[in-house]
Amino acid sequence: MQFLSLVAGEPVTLFAPPSGAYDDDTLSAAEALGLKTILWSKDTVDWRDKDADTCYLRATKDVTAGDFILMHPMRHTLAALPRILQTYKECGLRAVTVGENLNL
Repeated sequence: MQFLSLVAGEPVTLFAPPSGAYDDDTLSAAEALGLKTILWSKDTVDWRDKDADTCYLRATKDVTAGDFILMHPMRHTLAALPRILQTYKECGLRAVTVGENLNL
């Protein structure tokens, strides 16, 4: 079974469990649907702490290549994004899609 993104019209192949909560049944169901389950390595908690500086610090502190940074489409996250991307660039890193990070 294949799912298409309603926004991009592209196949959906990845599943990030809401709140990172999952169990064996969740993993089995995702696999049965042909989805690869992914999680994040850093959480900005931007949904709760609505502050651009806090978001920036959480997205950049001890960041390393391959990190998955969880961010949400929030106004303060958008405000922090240019600084976040500039810091990554200064660290020799670049933002890529999850698929590119996983070589999918």
